Amino acid sequence: MTRQVDFGIDAAFLKNDLRFTFDVYHKKTRDLLNDVRLPVSMGYGKTVQNIGEIENKGVELGIEATIFREREVNWSVNANIGINRNKVLKLYNGQDINGSTFYTGSVQDFVNILREGKPWACFMGTRKSGIHLPGTCSTKTSTKTA
Repeated sequence: MTRQVDFGIDAAFLKNDLRFTFDVYHKKTRDLLNDVRLPVSMGYGKTVQNIGEIENKGVELGIEATIFREREVNWSVNANIGINRNKVLKLYNGQDINGSTFYTGSVQDFVNILREGKPWACFMGTRKSGIHLPGTCSTKTSTKTA
């Protein structure tokens, strides 16, 4: 189930030659379908269940101006910017969910992870011998290997 609240304002000035758009939104989705690991004794590795909640919130701003208007020719310019922040609010038993994998010929590892409190499909880095390969998530969530 998804619930969303949106608020927006559109305004035009100078005989509609200058137009502004502003939108703010907040969206919360629950009962997300995703893979859940099963105990080995079940005989299967995973199943699909309704496992959690995510939240999206953001702002969008747009401006458009008509610079030249003649009989059959109009020249307009526009620009927009949008900022979206998402976060995993809840997962099944607080359990991380690993994303797709990659294989380098000698090492197979996960590309991304779902973790409570982090952005959706967060990319992770790994610490090896004091070298950190940065990802988009905090270094506090990096895994350590020997």
